[in-house]
Amino acid sequence: MQNTAKGLKNWQKAVIIVLLILVGFILTLVLTMPSGSKKNASSKPRTAKVQKISLKQTLLVSGIVQSSNTRNVISKVNGAIEKIFVKNGQYVKKGDLIAKIDDSQAVFKIEALKRQLLDLELQRENFQRQLQNFTLKSPQDGFVQNLTTSEGMFVSQEMQVMTIVDDSKMKLSVQLPAWCYGKVKRGQKAEVVVSDLMDRVDGVVEGLGSRIYKNQDGVMVFDAKVVVSNKNGSLTEGMRASVSLKLSNGEKVTSLSEGILEVFSKKIIVSPVSGRVEKVFVENGQKVKTGSLLLKFSTDEVEMQIKQLDLKIEDIKSQIKAAEDDLKNYEVLAPIDGKIADLNLQDGDVVTVGQMICSVYDPKHLVISAQVEELDILKIKPGQKVNIKLDAVGSTRNRPLEGYVAEISEKAQSDSNGSVSKFVVKIEFENNSNIKIGMHAEAEIILKSKENALVVPVEAVHKDDGKYYVYVYPQQKAKTSEKNKEQKTSQKTDEYGLDSSYYKDAEKRAVKLGMTTDKYVEILEGLIEGEEVVLPKFDTEKQGQSLFY
Repeated sequence: MQNTAKGLKNWQKAVIIVLLILVGFILTLVLTMPSGSKKNASSKPRTAKVQKISLKQTLLVSGIVQSSNTRNVISKVNGAIEKIFVKNGQYVKKGDLIAKIDDSQAVFKIEALKRQLLDLELQRENFQRQLQNFTLKSPQDGFVQNLTTSEGMFVSQEMQVMTIVDDSKMKLSVQLPAWCYGKVKRGQKAEVVVSDLMDRVDGVVEGLGSRIYKNQDGVMVFDAKVVVSNKNGSLTEGMRASVSLKLSNGEKVTSLSEGILEVFSKKIIVSPVSGRVEKVFVENGQKVKTGSLLLKFSTDEVEMQIKQLDLKIEDIKSQIKAAEDDLKNYEVLAPIDGKIADLNLQDGDVVTVGQMICSVYDPKHLVISAQVEELDILKIKPGQKVNIKLDAVGSTRNRPLEGYVAEISEKAQSDSNGSVSKFVVKIEFENNSNIKIGMHAEAEIILKSKENALVVPVEAVHKDDGKYYVYVYPQQKAKTSEKNKEQKTSQKTDEYGLDSSYYKDAEKRAVKLGMTTDKYVEILEGLIEGEEVVLPKFDTEKQGQSLFY
């Protein structure tokens, strides 16, 4: 009995060992089964739902942060710096004083130019006054006498050219006896007897001598001047006449001698300038009025002098204006609002025209100059939105700064070999953080975007004879027939290399595509939200590949 029991136990142990070996073999077989066989054994292939999302087509670029507006402050004058009023990093407003350059030489130059201008203007005034003398006018009413010049004749200054005689009145001087001195008054009426005409005319005492003297006959006398009207022109020079007066007491007194009639006024006209007579307006014996034109002298030479002076005056005025405008440049002003940078000068340093004093940059409005390859440049348009991230500003990783495409270069830049053409794209954004000039930035340019876009993964789309399609997995998988259950499952591929057994339960459906990104493709026609599309089998050798591309 003991031997029997012992044999039974050995048999049981052998069975257990065999069972364990069998289980291990089965497990090994399952674990080492090819991936295709496992998936064939699976009840459902890999799928993805058709969904609506916010779809964005983007282009990632990078660049260095710069100010969108940086202005170099350049000296426009030569001179020593009197004082610098700012320092690097200081914020200034447009028009703020940055530096003052010594302007003493500029001020001296302006004063010298103004003295030259005053001298030229005085010369011009003198010539202008001379022009007034080049037209000769009559100083009184009368007639022309002794005209000695003609048109085209050259006369010298102070040369006598004519006489203007006023014979509307005549005058004569007579001797009156001394006993009536003091009794005869200026303005007293007189009777003039013209012996040559045997006629009497009225006259007026115009003047009386200031002394009594003895005449050639030894009689004490004094002189009296009498004026006689000659409106009818009957009296002429050289006629002799005597004078009778009635005194205030009724006594009558007569001149002791006759006087000689003379014209009342005779003006000798002389040339005020030296020059050529251009026009003679009168002739001898011609009556003229006060202000009547007599002669006109040529003004060509004087007018030429005035024109030359005018040119010099305008030139000096232009020099003064330029110098005064230049004087403003000795005060160096901020060209824009911004921060001071690149200031390496100090008080007393000498600057020259064109030398950089400092720069002023706008720290609020920044720009990234990114290089874009020619294959992508036509996708970029001015105004496109941009999301910006900076490694140095960690907050921008979760909350990118917003910017926009501000400028796209018209001309490409090639590398040293000339093989790669790139275009510069400027992206502007506002400095809402503590961003420094020179930081590195990554910018995501949003080329296209669409809300509620119906999408599937890119890998779900296949291309067949120029058309696109997907495999749609049925909402409720149909029951397979007993015949299919009994058939041995094996892996087969269709003419496009797809595992036909993997897609056997899916519907091949044509689709129309829209926007495409690296992960998703927009479906314009052929699918509805919520449907499931079959994704390619997972194969480590083909992982990351897409049949769509």
